[in-house]
Amino acid sequence: MVFSEQLSKLRKEANLTQEDLAEKCDVSRQAVAKWEGGESLPDVYKISQIAKTFEVSLEELIWGKDRQDSQMSIARDIYMQFIDNMESFQYDAYSSSIGLLKKLKTSIRKSRIVFKKEIVDGLLAQLDDFGIYYGDVWCKDEYQSIFADVESNGHEVKKKIYMDKIMPHKVEAVENLLADYLELP
Repeated sequence: MVFSEQLSKLRKEANLTQEDLAEKCDVSRQAVAKWEGGESLPDVYKISQIAKTFEVSLEELIWGKDRQDSQMSIARDIYMQFIDNMESFQYDAYSSSIGLLKKLKTSIRKSRIVFKKEIVDGLLAQLDDFGIYYGDVWCKDEYQSIFADVESNGHEVKKKIYMDKIMPHKVEAVENLLADYLELP
């Protein structure tokens, strides 16, 4: 959902006219009409003011409820890329995935939606503890398989992480964190 559609939807849900919203934002009715028509966008200060008026987060105002689905999709994509990178036994690929997870953590911290910060921080700590992060590479013989099975029905994500000999307690901790991390709200 784009900003103009979301603004119109929120205004109508609040039983406000364009004139009412214009008055609250100290702009003309024509400005509100242009925002809702997608002809222009309000400045950052006005967007913040509009979010406060409707008692919604900036994320919800700008992206709507669909943003949560988008964040879940990003999380799943990052997780799948992480698994693919691990299977390729490449240190650079692993570091790349850690970087993506850290970017996602920053994004989540800023938006304060979908995921709990503690889950993301815990996940990163567990991943760092695996030892590969600083170049201690696993042997192919010791590494059995890491894969994710995404069920198409119900958006339910199931993970199976199997490992023999290498830090089984850490694998279990990461699996539990990922279960929380990828769970739909």
